[in-house]
This record gives sequence, C-alpha cells and structure tokens, in this order.
Amino acid sequence: MSFDHIDSFVSACIGFVGLIFVGLQLRDSTRQRESESIVKLYDINRELLSLAFLHPSLFDVLEDKPIKDHLSEKRYLQLWLNQISLSHTFRRHAVVQPELQQEHTRTLTPTVNASPYCC
Repeated sequence: MSFDHIDSFVSACIGFVGLIFVGLQLRDSTRQRESESIVKLYDINRELLSLAFLHPSLFDVLEDKPIKDHLSEKRYLQLWLNQISLSHTFRRHAVVQPELQQEHTRTLTPTVNASPYCC
C-alpha cells in the first residue's frame, strides 16, 4: 500500500466521522427544539390559568357560564382556542411525544365536544 492510498483512506474515515458527528448534533438539536416547544406550551397554559386566578370570573368562562364583561369572555375563550389549536398543531406534526399526545386527546376531546362552537 502506498502513502497515497493510506492518505485517502484516513481522509475518508475522518470525513465519515465528521458526518456522524453532524448527524448526532442535528438529532440533539431537533430534540432540544421539541423540548422547548413543549415548555412553551406549558408556559402558555400557566399564563392562561394565572390570568384566571387574577380575574376569577374567567373561571366561569371555562364552565360555560356567562360573565358580565362579554369582551373579556370572548378574548379569554379565544386565547384558550388558540392554545388548543397550537396543541393540535404540535400533535399533528409529531412535536409532542406519543404519551403526551394521548393525554391531550383524552383531556381535550370532551371539552371541545361540549363547546357550543364545536361541529
């Protein structure tokens, strides 16, 4: 074996190791983005519940009871519908783990079906 053959072989091995390293980094980056998406989803849920604790009448909105301020009622419902839509989008694009997908389906289906705005 000549030096040229050894040099080519070593270069190919280094290139292959580099490709594997890049692939591992991409996989880890994707997992990190998925985790960040789930954290954002939970953060939005927390903010919506905190808003309801600051204005207790908003809990009545979630129980389908009318409140005095119809504009607040519409906006709070819209925030929750946006959140449900976001959860559904995450689920559809498989950003969320299968166990969490099943949990969302189990908890959100009765709520959406009970809504007067549901199909």
